[in-house]
Amino acid sequence: MLLPSEFQLMKRTFFLFAFMVASVAMLQGCKGVKKTHNGFRKDPYANFANAIPGDTLFASIERQPCFGTCPIYKIRVFKSGYVVYDAVKWVAEEGTFHTTIGPDKMQEIYDKAKASGYFEMNDAYNNKMLTDLPVVITSVHAYQQNKRIKNRYQAPAKLKEYEAWLDDFFAGMDWKPLSANDR
Repeated sequence: MLLPSEFQLMKRTFFLFAFMVASVAMLQGCKGVKKTHNGFRKDPYANFANAIPGDTLFASIERQPCFGTCPIYKIRVFKSGYVVYDAVKWVAEEGTFHTTIGPDKMQEIYDKAKASGYFEMNDAYNNKMLTDLPVVITSVHAYQQNKRIKNRYQAPAKLKEYEAWLDDFFAGMDWKPLSANDR
């Protein structure tokens, strides 16, 4: 039979051991986190609006992860025509890229959204019970119209067509790698 002091000693030893194991597990889990030069976790969706002072978002498309090999990226078009592509995973080339487009191309994005009925659609098409489906988030901010749609489940065909059109539209761009100096 254990004496009270022996029991307390075993209890303390057990908790110390458990604490050490948990600490090592947490440290091992952080090994795979990409960090920037300042030690913070790298955010692939960092805000690049500062690339051109005062610039604001015009349109965007973001494809979020699923449990499979869904492409993960975000493309943002700013009102100056500056475009940033954060290619995170399951894309042809990973990294952060940029290009510029003219007012005619920006008008084309807006016109396509308007023709699809984008501004009249719901803000979300979702089913929180279905977690493995990829999420596509689009937005358009032009002519006093601001719309953001989260599409995961049962979106109208016109929205899916608009998303596919955006993918094709941006696929043909002349993307240049974005260096730290460009940020």
